[in-house]
Amino acid sequence: MSLVVLLGGTFDPIHLGHLILAQEVLDKAEADRILFVPAGVPPHKIGAPVSEARHRLEMVKMAIAGNPQFKVSEVEIRRNGPSFTIDTLHAIRSGLKDSDELGLIVGADQVVEFETWKDYRTIATKFRLFLTTRAGLPEPDREKHPYLRNAVLVPIPSIEISSTDIRERVRQGRGIQYLVPREVSRYIREERLYL
Repeated sequence: MSLVVLLGGTFDPIHLGHLILAQEVLDKAEADRILFVPAGVPPHKIGAPVSEARHRLEMVKMAIAGNPQFKVSEVEIRRNGPSFTIDTLHAIRSGLKDSDELGLIVGADQVVEFETWKDYRTIATKFRLFLTTRAGLPEPDREKHPYLRNAVLVPIPSIEISSTDIRERVRQGRGIQYLVPREVSRYIREERLYL
């Protein structure tokens, strides 16, 4: 039996904070692998400018290349229309062995909107949730959010890096070399992303 934990996101771009979070969950959850799932059409960002999926996928591949326990799935990018987490979980579950367990990372900042996700009750009961907590953010109230009662809390070091800030830095011509892996920084520069 192995434990596969899904980390979904827009990854526009993927940055060191994502990688640190993934490694912390991998270690603390004793997972066998973290599966990065770049969103195709993020339902919560419909209408917002998002880089082409091919660029975001390529940056994820570059960022995780050095870690054999980090893998990437193109399931959402290949899907037409909005990418809902429940559909992704079912698609990935169908490709695993019956004995394998599938988990999902839910960021502390996502807790407030989790109940708006499609079939969130199914997600909470059929899949293992790993709830990341950060310094400065209150720990989720399990009484207020009963679906989190069985979630595993994973404290994450407070790393103040955001994709929004990275995109803005690129627009302003400021450096990003210590915020993203070197290969990702080079790719952003060569493809002229975020200008």
